[in-house]
Amino acid sequence: MANNEIKILSTSALPQSLVQEAAMENISITAQAFINIEPVDSIEVQQEIETALLQSAYVIFTSQHAVEIIAAELDGHQPDWRIYCIANKTAKLVEKYFGKESIAGTAAYAEDLADKIIEDGEAEELIFFTGNKHLPTLMDKLDEEGLYVQEIIVYQNTPASVTVDGRFHGILFFSPSAAESFFAANKISRATVLFATGQTTANALQRISTNPVIMAEQTGKEEMIQTVMDYYR
Repeated sequence: MANNEIKILSTSALPQSLVQEAAMENISITAQAFINIEPVDSIEVQQEIETALLQSAYVIFTSQHAVEIIAAELDGHQPDWRIYCIANKTAKLVEKYFGKESIAGTAAYAEDLADKIIEDGEAEELIFFTGNKHLPTLMDKLDEEGLYVQEIIVYQNTPASVTVDGRFHGILFFSPSAAESFFAANKISRATVLFATGQTTANALQRISTNPVIMAEQTGKEEMIQTVMDYYR
């Protein structure tokens, strides 16, 4: 191992192609998940999903996990949905499973997505497929405007606190819950740089730690790795 190699810890799995791309820049990435994602397996949630699939509805996705879970229930059926979703990876998954024409609007963050929905002024009721841990910003904004949101929790996000060995120059965080889980079991050097996928995660890191926080301009794992490579150049 080169003495000047930059050592990075990712708190989420990464595609091997991104790990190899970073290695070309002398950046060695170790991945260790700090949260577990489990689909909710209950009759009640299953019935809510099946009912939603039969409706003409406005739908919200703010995570790739939720898109994947609902897509697994399609069974060849394409619902009559107008979908608002987070841009980049989540939007690409929505396009893959539901078609590009289903997308009513996108935004970089949940708060901005709420603004987009309000600005469009089309939806009075919406269905929000989400996990058990998310900030209330989006729903609070829509509620203030008198919009009704049916929240359907389709996955559980649980901490998986793991103690990691060794020192890292930087650590990648893709969610506030991963940040909380990591710091519940680990301490870091003051010199360690924290990289955040978005403002919400950056805010969580700043509440937990006094270490420097670098935020990627856009959400997504590719954008995070690019941010890391740009930073260490």
